[in-house]
Amino acid sequence: MDSRRQDQWRGTRKSLFVLLGVTLLACLSGFTAAWSMLSPAVPPTDTPTAPSVSGLLPTPQFRRFSMADGLPSSTINAVVQGRLGFLWFGGADGLSRYDGETFKTYHHDPANPDSLSTNDITQLVSASDGRLWISTGDSGVDRLDPATGRFEHWRHDPDHADSLVSDVVYALALAPDGSLWVGTNAGLDKISPDGRHVRHVAYLQAFGGGANPKDKVVGALLAEPDGSLWIGTWSGVLLKRQPDGRLRRVPVQSGKDKPDQIWRIEGGGNDVRVGTRFGLLKIGADGVARPLFTSAQMSPDYVFASARDTSGRLWMATLHGVVMMDGQGGVHHFHSQPLLVGGLPGEWTWRVICDREGGLWFTFYNGGVAYLPPGWGQFSRYTHVPDDATSLGDTMASLVVPSADGRLWVGSRSRLDKLDPTTGKATHVLEGLRTSIVSLVDDGHGIWFTERGLLMHDTGGKPVPIDPEHHRFTRPEMLQLGPGSALYVTVARYGVMRIDTKTMAMTPVPMPPDATEVDLRPGLLDVRDGVLWYGNHDGIMRWNEVLGRLEFVPGVRRGEDVSTAAFDAKGFWLARDNTLEHYRWDGQRAVRDHVVGAAQGWKAPVVNGMQVDDLGRLWIFSQAGLWRLDHGAGKLFRYGQKGSLASNEFYAGPALAGHGKAWYVPTDDGVIGFQPDYRARKGMPSPIAVVDLSVRNARGTRTLRIPPAGAIRLGWKDRELRVTVRELSYVNPRANHYQFRLIGLDSAWVDTGHRGDREFIGLPAGNYTLEVKAAGADGVWSNLATPLHIHVQAPPWLRWWAWLVYAGLVALLMWLGLLAWRRRLAHRHQMLMAEQRRNLAEQASAAKSQFLATLSHE
Repeated sequence: MDSRRQDQWRGTRKSLFVLLGVTLLACLSGFTAAWSMLSPAVPPTDTPTAPSVSGLLPTPQFRRFSMADGLPSSTINAVVQGRLGFLWFGGADGLSRYDGETFKTYHHDPANPDSLSTNDITQLVSASDGRLWISTGDSGVDRLDPATGRFEHWRHDPDHADSLVSDVVYALALAPDGSLWVGTNAGLDKISPDGRHVRHVAYLQAFGGGANPKDKVVGALLAEPDGSLWIGTWSGVLLKRQPDGRLRRVPVQSGKDKPDQIWRIEGGGNDVRVGTRFGLLKIGADGVARPLFTSAQMSPDYVFASARDTSGRLWMATLHGVVMMDGQGGVHHFHSQPLLVGGLPGEWTWRVICDREGGLWFTFYNGGVAYLPPGWGQFSRYTHVPDDATSLGDTMASLVVPSADGRLWVGSRSRLDKLDPTTGKATHVLEGLRTSIVSLVDDGHGIWFTERGLLMHDTGGKPVPIDPEHHRFTRPEMLQLGPGSALYVTVARYGVMRIDTKTMAMTPVPMPPDATEVDLRPGLLDVRDGVLWYGNHDGIMRWNEVLGRLEFVPGVRRGEDVSTAAFDAKGFWLARDNTLEHYRWDGQRAVRDHVVGAAQGWKAPVVNGMQVDDLGRLWIFSQAGLWRLDHGAGKLFRYGQKGSLASNEFYAGPALAGHGKAWYVPTDDGVIGFQPDYRARKGMPSPIAVVDLSVRNARGTRTLRIPPAGAIRLGWKDRELRVTVRELSYVNPRANHYQFRLIGLDSAWVDTGHRGDREFIGLPAGNYTLEVKAAGADGVWSNLATPLHIHVQAPPWLRWWAWLVYAGLVALLMWLGLLAWRRRLAHRHQMLMAEQRRNLAEQASAAKSQFLATLSHE
């Protein structure tokens, strides 16, 4: 077995020991839930779940992460958000950093002394300088410098008194001065800010402890900004250490006669919370720790961690799932549903934290990690839950209609349920229908619904077909209640049929005389202020009382399908093939005053419903998601499935639309309920981090160390630079939008869409500055805090010393040329002198000959 597998087995074995210990403790204290450690978890009996203050039943949809997504293990013991914004996870097989898209994992490497000391991690603490403190279950304390990837180690050494008292570390707390408090299974230590000294801190004398071995097990620590320290032991003792070193025992009133093992201390100031084996305690104004919940609200159970979200709700990680207190006295329990989309991936929940965006992160003993986006409270989801007979009968819903008693009719595949949205409980009314229900209305005396080709009436659980032989009409589809006892039905041949629900009299609704194929592709049947509206392939019509028939709405062009409409105070909206159109009334005529198309970001999906809320905003329910148009601001916003919405495919418009009411919509993942006037938390800029730098040349690709100062140098042989950045926004990472600008190359910002990387090929020698900006799902832009400065080295023949050589060579050539010229000049001079001497000699000889000749003549 290799070293990594040995470390992994050691971490798993330790986790199993912890599991066994918890189980034995539970058995000793009489908890029947102890058997849940050895068999599938059985949740304790809870109080009925109540709707939150928004009127919606809390049904958080968790985004889950497992080993398939890059986690090193399904057992994650610790989570923290670092100073730069990364999420760090520690578990049974190493340390992982998450940037919104990928996990980077650090493992123990026996051959590398600068690697992680062990793969068994118990807690994480982020320091203000960006370094990460790590406690382990068998190897003391490590500290990671993310800039270098190097780990420092603090271990127990029996030969050195100033080492850690034990290598088994359960708790860490960072003091205001930068020193680190360390809770071990053998006492309390403190590491100095520079890391050079370890001091053992005595605390047993504060309560005369020591007789119980668990007095020495420091399982929880919390450092306050004023320098004080909260200390919790596995024997149930809670202490407060003052800044001057004085210790005070904090009274604990748990209502139990057995020791209350302390697992976690969190919060601070006036909200110090203590997670114990018997529930969650809170320090009161009198300095006494008391249970935060009654036994009626929450069964006594292990609480391993707690956190408050940005709305003040309190979340708890427990042995039996996640518990949430909504701030109005309601307590909601969420249990493991690993097979359900959006369900909790595990039961035994270790940790919970709230990140800077307001999102919640949960870690599990055997379920990996779960994330809850900050806007989850706007939506509720109702669907089929396996082994829950009170849930809806199907995972999808094709129809949602309000019932006369305030509940909801929910149609799905060949069945009809009745849902109470305040409790989430459903009654199964009809099963085994021939087909799915197409349309349904409730007139208070019974329900009317259409299946394929049939109109049915049900007043007591036994549907009766209306005109089953099709003597009066065929192909009934859409239904709409009208004034009095009127029921309108879209049918073949006539277009719309009026049925008196008391007398069963049937009358075709008169159509415009110039209408063609009145029954072709009906898309709208509605009654507004007692007026009937009908839309089909030819346009949109409304009832004209004077004419005694339907008429095409003046001002709206004909010849295009009307799939749905929505009405507001000034007029109405129509969904066309490629646009959304708004019409206002000008007397009796409609005037188009606004068009939303591709230029405004409209993707023209199949629209199945629209509705205008009390603020005048248009909501569009389509097969490609939920959209909202803020008419006044002209902004189009899409709700994504990766955000807080559970489904992307909507089958119809909302039920129960009205002032102060929630809306309920059928989707492919059940019924979605939401408050249209929900006030979402305003978005905030998220930090941008460089996560990878790589260069490629003839020798291959190499990774560069990310410099803290933001400066890198490229060699003259480096042909390609790749820069990868991440906006550390986790609400919907795939919606993050990036833009790059390389000063010295780009004249404008370069939009890379949702890709947070850019490649630069063949950069000329010189100095450049790379700027990056990004926007998250909320559209708020942020900038890379430290731009990346890039120096591209010139090739050797273009560097300064090469130019000196070139200058020297030129000078040498010039000198040699001058020397050659001088030699040539000297040689020429010599030749001229020789020629002159020869001429002189010839002249002298001639003169001599002349003289002799003259002398001879005389």
